[in-house]
Amino acid sequence: MKVITNNGMVEEYCYNNKLAIVKVETLTEVLIKGRDLVHKNYRLLNHPLCTSIKPYPNLYKTIIVKEGERLDFTSLDLIENAIKTAKKFCDKKMVTLSSDILRDYQLIDYGVFLETIK
Repeated sequence: MKVITNNGMVEEYCYNNKLAIVKVETLTEVLIKGRDLVHKNYRLLNHPLCTSIKPYPNLYKTIIVKEGERLDFTSLDLIENAIKTAKKFCDKKMVTLSSDILRDYQLIDYGVFLETIK
């Protein structure tokens, strides 16, 4: 299992629990790295856009993948569509978000991550 994230809370959890992690900077990089791993026969263990919160302004995302034996076309379709959706929203002019709001988005992503790994 590998965890791809741009969320510091998830990163800390992974380091403390010795989970394989791929740390990136942006939401788009999370999705692209996830797609790259799907092309290497990994499959998604969670939906790349699993919350009802749009990718904009939520900038934090965590994807969990597990190595498989062949290309998983369902995972590929999900991740490709997530990239298209994120690009539509991320191309919009970004508003400045307070640190409290950013922390709330991190907490939402972290909570989804914890539920997924259970």
